[in-house]
Amino acid sequence: MEHEARSSAPSTSSPAPTTSAVRRLDRLPHWLNLAANLGVLLGLALVILQMRQNTELARKAYINEGNVAMNQMWANMNGAHTIDVIARSVATPGEMSHADFIAMDAYLYPSLNMIFRDYQLAQEGLYTEDDWKASVDLYVQWYLANPFGMAWW
Repeated sequence: MEHEARSSAPSTSSPAPTTSAVRRLDRLPHWLNLAANLGVLLGLALVILQMRQNTELARKAYINEGNVAMNQMWANMNGAHTIDVIARSVATPGEMSHADFIAMDAYLYPSLNMIFRDYQLAQEGLYTEDDWKASVDLYVQWYLANPFGMAWW
């Protein structure tokens, strides 16, 4: 019985660690540091990816905003009087009344605002220079290249 009591009792002395176990424990901080550094690099890569996605999303939203503004302008200008004023401004700009000129001013001024808005977006990096130049070409050719637009400009 004495023998059984001794074997069931916990031993207070532990075996001495071997040299290979000590070496592994000495390397543990190195591996933890490496894992932490890799985690930081992965986190930075994900932040960069998210920033690019957010920039592209903002760019698409601003393009859509410009399209909505131009569609609204066209919807506002689709009255019978406005169409007559546009036709008169192209065919005989010298015969336009003051009211006609104001109507055309209201028609052409938003195109300059859109050019300026697109320029600002290009300066902020949300539009490329090619996007901005395409916008300028569109507005200048479509809105400002007719006889009235050239006189207005």
